[in-house]
Amino acid sequence: TTKRTTTLFTAYEQFRHTQVQLAAKIKLAPFTTELVWLCDRYNEWLSRQHWRCPDAVTEFLQKFFDLSTERFASPLDWHTHFPSYLSAFERDVVFGACGSGLSSAWMKGGYANPPYEAFYLRRSLQWQLALQAAGGKSAPWTVFLIPIWDGHDGKPRWDYTNYLEHEDAHLVAKFPKGTFSFEHWKKSLNQGTDADNRGTANWHLGV
Repeated sequence: TTKRTTTLFTAYEQFRHTQVQLAAKIKLAPFTTELVWLCDRYNEWLSRQHWRCPDAVTEFLQKFFDLSTERFASPLDWHTHFPSYLSAFERDVVFGACGSGLSSAWMKGGYANPPYEAFYLRRSLQWQLALQAAGGKSAPWTVFLIPIWDGHDGKPRWDYTNYLEHEDAHLVAKFPKGTFSFEHWKKSLNQGTDADNRGTANWHLGV
């Protein structure tokens, strides 16, 4: 859409003019080419296990918990009320990303809604707890949106939920299955219709 494209172009121009050496190193392409590459990178990524939280919810979390960074986002679906964001691919710096969600140092307060795959959920929680252990009370804090699935025996389906029992992790809210609805990432581009909604989660959701 025009609004998102304008946001991406502004970020691209800022990168081009302020990161001259890095732009040369990565062989920065014209804006339209970089935009096509961006869409190619995320076409499959965003359609797999990415469940986008509605803007109204993230805005509330940002204000209530004083958050400044979205830890897992993309230039295409970044909630722009967060001043900064981290993404999945290094080349996203071209469009304003501040680094990778799993390799960059997390600063200040942040919001994280990782891809709903065991690897990313486990690693993101491990990363936050490692920062907590290293930084103590001065460590950055993160508000996670975490799926909590029930296994066939009534136990959590994946072992990442064990980290929710850590002394530095606090479950402040839990949405029972069937009470929280997500958006398709196309909604952030104003391209989505009601048919593009991800729908209501059939699992519990922890905050």
